[in-house]
Amino acid sequence: EMPDNRAPYKIIFSSGISILRNLQDTFEELQKGRETNYLTNKRLDSIGPAKYELSAEISLMNAMEVGARDGSVLLTTNTEPGKRAAAIVKHVAQKLWNGFQVEIVETAVELDDAEQFKRAGLPDFIKKLDDVVSKSKSEGFDPVISVSAGINHVLPYLTFYGMMHRLTCAYVYERRPDTHGRKPRSSAQRLVRLPRLPLSFDYEALRIGADVLGALDVLDHIEENISISTFELKEKLGDRYDTLEGLFEPIGDNEVTMAAFGFLLNDFRKAGNTKIKLSRKARKVLENLKGRQEREMKSMLEDARNPLWRDSHIHPLTGIDTDIQVYKDSRSTRRIAGWATVDSVCVAELFIKDSQYSSYVSTIRRKKQSDYHAEDWVELSGAVDARPVLSDEDKRNMESDEIEKLETRVDQLSKRNEDLEFQNIDLTESKEKIEQEMSSLTSRIEGVEAERDRTAAKLAVVETERDRAAAVAQELSEMSMLQRLRWCLTGRR
Repeated sequence: EMPDNRAPYKIIFSSGISILRNLQDTFEELQKGRETNYLTNKRLDSIGPAKYELSAEISLMNAMEVGARDGSVLLTTNTEPGKRAAAIVKHVAQKLWNGFQVEIVETAVELDDAEQFKRAGLPDFIKKLDDVVSKSKSEGFDPVISVSAGINHVLPYLTFYGMMHRLTCAYVYERRPDTHGRKPRSSAQRLVRLPRLPLSFDYEALRIGADVLGALDVLDHIEENISISTFELKEKLGDRYDTLEGLFEPIGDNEVTMAAFGFLLNDFRKAGNTKIKLSRKARKVLENLKGRQEREMKSMLEDARNPLWRDSHIHPLTGIDTDIQVYKDSRSTRRIAGWATVDSVCVAELFIKDSQYSSYVSTIRRKKQSDYHAEDWVELSGAVDARPVLSDEDKRNMESDEIEKLETRVDQLSKRNEDLEFQNIDLTESKEKIEQEMSSLTSRIEGVEAERDRTAAKLAVVETERDRAAAVAQELSEMSMLQRLRWCLTGRR
């Protein structure tokens, strides 16, 4: 049963076309293209509870007990059946739940061309999904990802997106028809929510990968097949190549471009355009920090630009009715309290130590976003204000770290150079062996040709002797017996 004090849902679907088939089975006289005019409240009521089973979308809305304050977004293919089915789902949903808002968002997904789906359809789907989720959060909705039947081609990516962003992923478990083909009753359906897995990410590695993905810029120029050489990619990623290889896919010889899961890291690109705004109180806390504490808090604020970081660092406050989120750094006791809008993160409160836990819980318990609307918000500049103030010791340590990294890189390049030299030596030795074999073969060929000439000369002598023997035989055949006897005795006729 749904809690009374829950945030309004925004259920996001990859909208399929099952409703077209189900309507045809239910209303045999229904004419194609006239569905919305035909499906009046009276006709829907005539089929009883089955009206809540006309499609996977309607079933999930019903299972989640949606109302007028909830909403839904249908992400459709750009095909005629896909757009028509979404329009019917919207019509039926608004008939069943008065005031329920349904938005249709068309994507570039096509189902007949695998290459187009990979290059253009899927990236466009992920981009629009991302926009819908960000907008829903900023409007105070709780985004719910439907992983029920829909556009089957995108369901794996949709599920991974929901898990990665720690969103609620839900579907309706339905019993299959029995052996007589009878459908189960609505009571046999059950809402299933996938658990939010405790996923963590190598943010430093992903940030490096995002820089390369940003250089490819394929999200804005997807049809141009922008690519990067495999050698350059390995050079840019260094030791991270094995970790991040799956974000890229080969195209042609020694070229790669962004792979499907690479598009899911659009958050890292968006982070560079997200503003951090500080309330007067948060700004005062930050100004009073010095040295390492200041550096670490500013680093945390920089991380907070990334929605993926925020989604995975939410610190739930049980039993507290507030629309303010608390983000906790897993490596320390620092906490940020605030909320995200479409292009900004509003930081209302900053907390440094665990000893402040009861204090910040008490503070957040009494606060709402509306309590801070009159604040004199100041933007934190990532280029200037967020730059850490370093002591001489910090600078020396950073220089030592940088030198160590450079030395490591030099060692890697030296080893690579040695490998190439060894390869060159191997190639030289192989070349010499091939030349020796060629010389040996040439000598053998010359010997064979000489032997052939000698054999030809012998054959010529044999031919001559054979001709002479034939001539003698001819002459003998023409002699009388007495002449042959004389020839044998004297050599004359």
